[in-house]
Amino acid sequence: MPQNSSYTVDVQFKWGRLGEYGSKAAFNNGTHVLVEADSGIDMGMVIGCGEGATHGAKIIHREGTKEESEYWRTQLIEDESKARKQACKLLPENATNIRVLRCSYRFDKQHLLLQYECSGTPNHQAYLPKLEKHFSPCTVTIEEIPNLDAEVEEKTTTAPAPAAAKAEAVPPKSQESELVKYITKPGNFHSRGESIDSLLSSNGLSSVASEYDGY
Repeated sequence: MPQNSSYTVDVQFKWGRLGEYGSKAAFNNGTHVLVEADSGIDMGMVIGCGEGATHGAKIIHREGTKEESEYWRTQLIEDESKARKQACKLLPENATNIRVLRCSYRFDKQHLLLQYECSGTPNHQAYLPKLEKHFSPCTVTIEEIPNLDAEVEEKTTTAPAPAAAKAEAVPPKSQESELVKYITKPGNFHSRGESIDSLLSSNGLSSVASEYDGY
């Protein structure tokens, strides 16, 4: 990609998080980059790059090395799995009504995002001191996300049964649209370096991927 004075780069992080960053260099899609984070550094994958700067945007420091990319895709994910198990012990579901779904470390491991779903309205902020003490010196953020299993179950149980004559027909575009929206909804998948296009392709939806560039 040719070099220009400034670029706006779209970066995708794990679990579908997206960010927009400024850069003096252009990057190809799929490139792993180290970016500015709040008092630290994070890593993500480039999914778009256009000319022109975005005022006030955080910056891309540089392209990640092969070793850094490998660490982000393997060791850091193993550490996140261990962190989730530890968080589940600290926040037992039967006592807190909180079900820890996943943990995500920033690349520099100075911040841990814990995402959960719950029944009722627990005061999750009350559990922060315990979590921060356990994961110190890492700071911890707790975030509630929708009960995705319940959403899928509701859609499944309320959807009308297809006519027998159309059992082998190609699904209508409206059904494809709903599935694409679900797959690409932030938080519904762990990218591990995959782009949205590759995820859609692996689910047999590459023919409609181009219609949903905004997700």
